[in-house]
Amino acid sequence: APATLYLRLATLSPDRVLPWILEAAVRDCKLRAPGVAGQLLGMQAMRVLRDTSIGTLSARVEQATALLNQAERLDAQSVELWARKGLLLLFVSSLPTTQPTIQPSMEAAELQFKAIMERDKESVVGRIGLALCSFKRLNYKQAGELFESLIAKAPVGSAWRREAQLAFAACCSQLLPAGYEEAVRQYQLLLSTNRSDRDALKGLGVLLVSPRGGLAVGGLQAVTEGLQLLRQYYTEHDRQDPIVCMLLADHFFYKGDLPKATALATTALNFSGCNDQ
Repeated sequence: APATLYLRLATLSPDRVLPWILEAAVRDCKLRAPGVAGQLLGMQAMRVLRDTSIGTLSARVEQATALLNQAERLDAQSVELWARKGLLLLFVSSLPTTQPTIQPSMEAAELQFKAIMERDKESVVGRIGLALCSFKRLNYKQAGELFESLIAKAPVGSAWRREAQLAFAACCSQLLPAGYEEAVRQYQLLLSTNRSDRDALKGLGVLLVSPRGGLAVGGLQAVTEGLQLLRQYYTEHDRQDPIVCMLLADHFFYKGDLPKATALATTALNFSGCNDQ
């Protein structure tokens, strides 16, 4: 089958089709279209990483790394490969571990994204990668500037503009009180186009009820609005979110509704991971 057909099939349904055609596609393409073979291997690596049915997390990371190494042998100059390697390294750097491999993984991830930016200074993938690295390093100002530049480049209504707005708002939320108004503005812009945007509901709700956010800047009116957003999030999207449940539990506790407060706090505890030990 032509390389373009393999790629089209894999893109159409990466979770269902890609695993079945991968071996034949790589065999057929590695000589005539090594770039396509490398791209398919990279797609499979990302699929393996997120597929919890495949095995343990460490096994998935190992398998994804092997697939990307195989892709690199076929097409070492692929920008998509650099991006996937950067994302994998960034993911590894975020894993809870006592091993001294965290920092090298972060630095290696940054090198991948910097290489992309050297190839193309306008690269969206490169900017996203560097912004994520800055966020992981708790450099929220630099990360925010990168995410803000992405918003300016993104078409209105596009999915990745929404993601950039959410990320920019999250950065501003970490830079309180200076970033408060901009964070609120970004979340409100998202809610103006979709009043049920789950991430914007939660992000703005948490910000408005936080002591350094809404309570400090907007007072009780902001807190009241935040609680309404959290209730909407709880009702429409997720009744087991530990952060939202705990914030609502606090609210009902201070109102004197102990049964509701207890039920919400219990849910928060059960789904926070604290009972996994």
